[in-house]
Amino acid sequence: MDMRLLAAAICLLASSPARAEGLLEGRVAQIASEAGMAAAPPAPLALPGVPAPRGAVFPSESPWIGKSLDPALLSLDGAFTDRSKAEWQARVNANGGKAAIIPLAPIDPTRKLVVFIPGISLNLQNAHSIAALEGPYQVVIAVYNQRSTLEENSKELADALEALGRYRLALAATRGVAAQKELHLIGHSWGAISSEAALGQLAQKGLLGASGLFSKVLFICMAAPWRGFDAPPGLNSGPAQDAIKDLIDKVDPGWTRTTLLSVTNHTASMNDILKLRFPKEVTVRLVTPLPADGTGQNFHGFVEPLNSWYSIELAKGELERVWGFLKQPGEGTDKLDYGYGPLHWNQALQQLWLTLERCSLYPAHEPELRAAATQSSTLDQFKLRYDAVIGEIVDTFHGAHTDFMWNDSTFMPWLSKTLADWQGDAGT
Repeated sequence: MDMRLLAAAICLLASSPARAEGLLEGRVAQIASEAGMAAAPPAPLALPGVPAPRGAVFPSESPWIGKSLDPALLSLDGAFTDRSKAEWQARVNANGGKAAIIPLAPIDPTRKLVVFIPGISLNLQNAHSIAALEGPYQVVIAVYNQRSTLEENSKELADALEALGRYRLALAATRGVAAQKELHLIGHSWGAISSEAALGQLAQKGLLGASGLFSKVLFICMAAPWRGFDAPPGLNSGPAQDAIKDLIDKVDPGWTRTTLLSVTNHTASMNDILKLRFPKEVTVRLVTPLPADGTGQNFHGFVEPLNSWYSIELAKGELERVWGFLKQPGEGTDKLDYGYGPLHWNQALQQLWLTLERCSLYPAHEPELRAAATQSSTLDQFKLRYDAVIGEIVDTFHGAHTDFMWNDSTFMPWLSKTLADWQGDAGT
């Protein structure tokens, strides 16, 4: 179940349950295809304590870290899709249903570390392009349980990253070599927002910084559900969310429910994202794909959690709200919230803007955004200036939500250069 479809169904549920169910029934296969996932639900995950599948070999030093991945499972050939998805499931099962680390080659603590956390399509093929970094870097893929909430996933991913870091340090000590302590973390879609929350947990534990487990971090946050989604009045309550889960399960049994619902704004997990702040040792870069045809990503008129900062992807009235916000220096981002009554306050725009402010390129370009606001006499003037500055802050590529990583020929050269140029300083 794609989060775009879920957001649309939730918005319809308040006014027309039958229409919401019809939308789900009619669009599951299409939306699943666009997101790069099979329409059929994956095989059930084993419960914690179930033995690892036959042939799964894991280092005794760390159950979080598995054996090297068969490179064939990274091929985009459709003949490997089922095996690739099954391998994801097997690695999670083998760690008791928790997040797991899959290296592309044996762990070498002297090599620079790249961790890629894919989206919720549960397909290792999504790491196809990132895997090309293996050689100059030690590339590992972090996988997770798609039935867990954002809060659960982020905690498990933080634990997996910590286990990986400690394992590398122990391995370096055993071999008498110095370990590379820099972390290059690349998250895509659900993997991006989970990475963001996991980094916050590592920071809270004091594991980031010169004396921490990771001396500094370059976090590349790609195509995340950075807006969350705003439920109509009452639909972010427990009973209402249970009804939504039942509706989705009726149409698409066994697939992700609590996971996607945990990006509902005004819930605990998204409130944590709203308050998230990184230490100076973390450099953040934002990446968004735009459809090649120049349109926004709105689905059936609904603004999706995945929509970015460009004016073409903002909801009706949001560009005017941003314009007014930028005209007032010192105005709190809570002013970006807006409501349809005393009980329903949209928080998506504030979530989106706070994510932008976490980008390490934002401080250098904030004066340009404010100048664009104060020097524009019409909304059309502001729109042109605003989009130009957003393009300087957010690294932008073209193509589908996932496929842009291999279909946009400029992406991998940009990524390689960004990793090579990074010095751990904000603004690089």
